[in-house]
Amino acid sequence: MSIIFVSARPLWSLRERTTGIHVQGPAVACGGAVIADSRDRLLDRCPLSPSTVKSVLDAVAAAGASALCYRGDAVSAVGDSPVLRAELRITARQVPGAWTGGDADKVVVFAAGDDPVVSAVTRLPGTFTARSHGSYLEVTATGADKGRGLDRLLHRLDLHWDRLAAVGDGDNDVPMLRHARHAFAVANATDQARLAADVVVPSNDDGGVADVIARLLAIRHGAQAR
Repeated sequence: MSIIFVSARPLWSLRERTTGIHVQGPAVACGGAVIADSRDRLLDRCPLSPSTVKSVLDAVAAAGASALCYRGDAVSAVGDSPVLRAELRITARQVPGAWTGGDADKVVVFAAGDDPVVSAVTRLPGTFTARSHGSYLEVTATGADKGRGLDRLLHRLDLHWDRLAAVGDGDNDVPMLRHARHAFAVANATDQARLAADVVVPSNDDGGVADVIARLLAIRHGAQAR
């Protein structure tokens, strides 16, 4: 059994967590915009164009909202908010500066569902938007969701969806869950993630991922016994 890590986090931030559990594997980072092998060699990247980044950040600034823009290890910020500062403590290696142009792996807009900036950003062409957390609106390029990012990685690894199991908890996990052979959502997942899953397992805090691994091992051993 092999593990592929799929996350909305930048690659380096994702690796900090996988190193902590002493597990390595290929990765899909920034919500599907970046794919890398187990040695963090970049295999593919599907960025937001410079003009699209500008449109997103202009909409954020006009609404008086806040956002973070990621490109590799670099982070730029628009506006300020408590949730933005909290996220910087997790996913920024340096003090963010102002965006100076160029493409981006993703933009995270911090806004509630009824905030006008949400509808303004989701209408922009060339973008895919999904929530990874209550107030986190993830903005990536069209074709750079977790499902398509994982599809590009599987193609590189000569693997297929019919051998894949996936577990998720957010709306941005839905494209991945819809394609996986075995799709699991944890009990504290969003409604959309639970609907996309075949099975709902205990929450993150109650051993949900361990439950998934146990189920997969049982499936594997059952297949080997036949």
